[in-house]
Amino acid sequence: MNRLDAVDLTIGHKAGRRLASALNLHVGEGELVCLLGPNGSGKSTLLRTLLGLVAPLSGHVLVGGEAASALDVRALAKRIAAVLTDREIPYAMTARELVALGRIPHTNWMNQFGDEDESAIAWAMQSAGVTAFSDRWVTDLSDGERQKVLLARALAQQPLLLILDEPTAYLDLPRRVEMMGLFARLAHEHGQSLVVSTHDLDLAMRHADRLWLMDGNGSFYQGTTDDLLEQGALRRAFGPAFDDYVRVPRLS
Repeated sequence: MNRLDAVDLTIGHKAGRRLASALNLHVGEGELVCLLGPNGSGKSTLLRTLLGLVAPLSGHVLVGGEAASALDVRALAKRIAAVLTDREIPYAMTARELVALGRIPHTNWMNQFGDEDESAIAWAMQSAGVTAFSDRWVTDLSDGERQKVLLARALAQQPLLLILDEPTAYLDLPRRVEMMGLFARLAHEHGQSLVVSTHDLDLAMRHADRLWLMDGNGSFYQGTTDDLLEQGALRRAFGPAFDDYVRVPRLS
């Protein structure tokens, strides 16, 4: 069973133009999908539609085989976790306290943590590489460290699917490389399913199992890196400068 299916999905704004139509998408277990496209092409709208934050103009989204629209907020939070660009971060807490917020959908009505919750928090912090600064205040963390803590919080939810919108946007090159490698390890070594929106085209081409590409003109492409290069989809989306873009070896 796929972690995510979008069936005949049309996205956009009710008062404005359609951004993409008749999308049939899926994300399998342990798969890293990177979403690419120019600014304004609709990437964030697509992610928010998959998350249930924006209603589709038509079609529907299935999470773990069930319609997302039929799940209440708590049930949906057990299946999908997200790190979005307009996140509000509660700074007056430690890194571990922030990660622990990811367990809220799984706790009882008093939000009490049990052994399973503590284990999930520890695993999430270890997987995201943030255990070493567990007791540091969020205000004292660098942008890269804070982004990894937010990733750990999402992992602590133990979701079927993890959605990240521009998670490397404000990071320097070494941190971007590190973060994309971490996404690939989570997918391929831990079975986590991820959809990552990014402008890091080269890193996405190297690490992603499949690419989703929105060209800003209503066209949508999906496939492997080789598929999109052979179709000329990258050139159509980003312009003639990509005619000379060479294939890059995938990293294992």
